[in-house]
Formats: sequence, C-alpha cells, structure tokens
Amino acid sequence: MLVIGTGALASFLLPKLAREGKPLQVFGSPSVRLAALRTWAGVASDARAVDVHQGWLVVCKSWQNPAKIALLQSAPRPGTILVLQNGLSPEEAWAGGFPGLSVERALCTYGVASVAPG
Repeated sequence: MLVIGTGALASFLLPKLAREGKPLQVFGSPSVRLAALRTWAGVASDARAVDVHQGWLVVCKSWQNPAKIALLQSAPRPGTILVLQNGLSPEEAWAGGFPGLSVERALCTYGVASVAPG
C-alpha cells in the first residue's frame, strides 16, 4: 500500500499497517517527517520511486490534493484509491486525476495530533 501524506494521521496509522506485514511505502515531500516514517515503510518523494501497489491510502490535507495528484501522474497505477480526508468530496479530485480507477472515500473517527515527526 502507498500512503500519501506524512502528517499525524500517517504517523498514527503506519505502525498499525506495518503489523499486517504487507509492503508499505509513504509518499510525501522531502522532509524530516518523511524521513521519520522510514521506520515503518519505504519512502518516496518522487513518483519514479513509487513501487507498484494494489491500493493507495490518501491521508494528506485535502488542500494538498492538486499537488499530490500532479506529482503522482507518472507513478504506477493502483487498483484502488482510498481517500481518508475531511472536506467536500475530496474523492472527486482523485477520481478526476486518475480516470478509470476505483476511488472510494472512508470516514476517520480518530482525533490525532502530532507531537513530533513520525
């Protein structure tokens, strides 16, 4: 799974996802937050470094969607994109950016705050 985002929610979910033992990779801007998540997953800040994944999990802020979609245009396409964001229909942005892919929206009930990167 490719996790798109490096903030509090990604930091919260990655250790839980890592316990499943499936390949994980995180996509984000080069930063101390991305480097800190290397403990749980492979990291990429360039679409050419993104591995093939069955699913993408979008946990970045919804205002970042246009930039992330543009950056990931050359990445290998997943089977499904799961958008876990607040906002008005962020899944529509991902569906528009990746026509023909299955894009679903999920509901997050976690209130997560970051105390430090990763």
